[in-house]
Amino acid sequence: MPREFSVTRRRIFLGVSATLIGGYSLSQGIFTKDNIFIGGKGCAFDKDVKLGNIAVSKSTLKARELVADICGCVALPANFTIIATDEPEISAYATLQKDKRYIIYDETFMKSASQYGNTNWSNVGIIAHEIGHHLCGHTLDNIGSRPPRELEADAFSGFVIGNLGGSLDEGRQFLLSLSSSGSETHPPRSERIDSFTAGWKKAKTKAQGNKDHLVFISHNQTATGTYARVISEFIKKGDYWKEHQHGKHIASFTEGARDDQAIYLFDASRSIWLRITTNTGAKVSSAGWSPGSRGAVPDAWRPMDPINWR
Repeated sequence: MPREFSVTRRRIFLGVSATLIGGYSLSQGIFTKDNIFIGGKGCAFDKDVKLGNIAVSKSTLKARELVADICGCVALPANFTIIATDEPEISAYATLQKDKRYIIYDETFMKSASQYGNTNWSNVGIIAHEIGHHLCGHTLDNIGSRPPRELEADAFSGFVIGNLGGSLDEGRQFLLSLSSSGSETHPPRSERIDSFTAGWKKAKTKAQGNKDHLVFISHNQTATGTYARVISEFIKKGDYWKEHQHGKHIASFTEGARDDQAIYLFDASRSIWLRITTNTGAKVSSAGWSPGSRGAVPDAWRPMDPINWR
């Protein structure tokens, strides 16, 4: 079903209300409020949401400057429209409407997020999370939120916070109030914190001139035949690459080759090769694997992740 987008304009007066994001004011005192229709499904920060007619208001210049700062972390133009609402169903929401990329946030939610842990970095993280949905292509297919997509956006948010100078403890405060069990569309809080942390650490190692820190999201098959999500980090230490899943060391690899697209790692204990993309910027990598022998990089690769969540 095609997406729809329509606007009805009306003039209202509101008292001065300011939500600060690291010094950025996201709302203004007197402004025009629009009634808009949001069709399809976008990506919501904390729960599955399908919108319709909602009332929104234009963001301030400072809010747009914040979006520009976030995009500056990955050297991309800030071609987003950010708007505020007081709709109770929305916390923060990313959606594509007729080729226009929207980020919608609820002022009350953003205020409460910033008070949780007493830090405005929470608001930076939430807006960065929604921008991450757009940059990772999650809003293109009208499916909406899915747990791996949320983790990818969390990793992007962590990368942004790390680049802008926020500490790990400050940056992840906004995740602490999320559900510990998760849902069909959103992963548990512990996974989201792990993914955010991986993105933050990637930003810090990059800032130190070390690009040898890669992150990707995959699924491991369990004994019951189900699949468990994993956040894998590959970090070069000396002559070896160490794989960590949720902070636990899993395997060691030697580097066999690299090009401008990927790095190729060999695990002698299992006689397998991994190909991990390196040209992803702040986004998580994708990976493939192949059986083989040392010294002969394979030509064909199987997807590392058995579930096609993108």
